[in-house]
Amino acid sequence: MKRKEGLKVPPKKRKKRRPGRKENGCVRREARHKSDVWAWDFVFDRTTSGSAIKCLTIVDEFTRQVSLRKRVWC
Repeated sequence: MKRKEGLKVPPKKRKKRRPGRKENGCVRREARHKSDVWAWDFVFDRTTSGSAIKCLTIVDEFTRQVSLRKRVWC
């Protein structure tokens, strides 16, 4: 929109990738069969009444099926 009106548009800044250390690195593997690689994630949310909800989800990377979903009310 700014270009259409003849205004200058600043160039997009690219994020620099920082080289990590070997000590903190992890090996990322591609799942080759069922139950080979699992992913887990914590999800935090609040209800309409204001109480906190914490969820743990565990997913099989090959089938993309949720294996565990544990909900904790705080």
